[in-house]
Amino acid sequence: MVRSFTIPLFLLFIITGCSPDTVSEEENMSEDIPLNTIDFTINGEEPVAGIRYLSAFTGCGENLSVSFAHWIETSNGTGYGGSAFDMSLTTSGDLLNVYYRDYDEPSSTYYSPFFTALSTFQVEEFEYVDNEMLRIKIKGQIFEQTYNYFEVPEPTELSTEIIIKDFSTCNQDFFPNTIITDYNFVFHKISRVQSSETIFYRAFSNAGHLLEFKNLDERLTNLPEGVYSFEEDSVSPRVNLSEFIGVPRAFVNNIIIDEWKNYETSGSFEIIKVRNSDGETFSQIIFNVLAMENGTIKYEFNNAVFETSW
Repeated sequence: MVRSFTIPLFLLFIITGCSPDTVSEEENMSEDIPLNTIDFTINGEEPVAGIRYLSAFTGCGENLSVSFAHWIETSNGTGYGGSAFDMSLTTSGDLLNVYYRDYDEPSSTYYSPFFTALSTFQVEEFEYVDNEMLRIKIKGQIFEQTYNYFEVPEPTELSTEIIIKDFSTCNQDFFPNTIITDYNFVFHKISRVQSSETIFYRAFSNAGHLLEFKNLDERLTNLPEGVYSFEEDSVSPRVNLSEFIGVPRAFVNNIIIDEWKNYETSGSFEIIKVRNSDGETFSQIIFNVLAMENGTIKYEFNNAVFETSW
């Protein structure tokens, strides 16, 4: 088991500032117990590089982020390394993506499959108490990033069990950009794309779905409250749904048309609330959408919620 831990600066001050008579043997022993631990293997073996700075944080939205760095000692007494692992998941244990960098020569960068993180990964155990304790065990396949569309991906097996009891603080401001439906997949990577003629919103799920609000001439935060209806072939503001049917791999993170199946969608979305808070404008959208394939209903979103500050 590879273990990494950090001691807060104020604890270091107390330890170094006390005389041996003021610190009991029992207290010294307690400081030796790492708060954050990890058991990490790549293709069944521990990495060559040492693991440093194992940490996790919440507070930047609804997601958890777990990360560590690698460090390789060299023969001349120096070393090299850097950010080596980042895992993003929801506070409910839904895996969103995994990044890993191997600093051993030759250095390589790996990812969970773009668009379909759940297709090759399994969360075996998960327990979380807000900012107090995280325990997670996952295993699955990651893929070395490639820029060749025709390259056959070769999987690398990753397995890890992580326990976090010392959380870092996230100082970023949080603005709501979430989509919640009654299906098991989780939408994330929400973005707004704007051209000279149109605006659209795009969100990917962790199970290979692409949801888009399209044909907008204003940001959703600027559109007036009300109901916006659309049919399968209408060019008015609408909601589209596609599903990834390509090979799981870590390719350049963009849309390749041949790898997506487009559903025929109809329905409506309603902007029901716009509010100002600290100078920011938020819109809450309730959408009801039928996604059809050859006359058969594949997905039906009922009172799904999209809240955005963009």
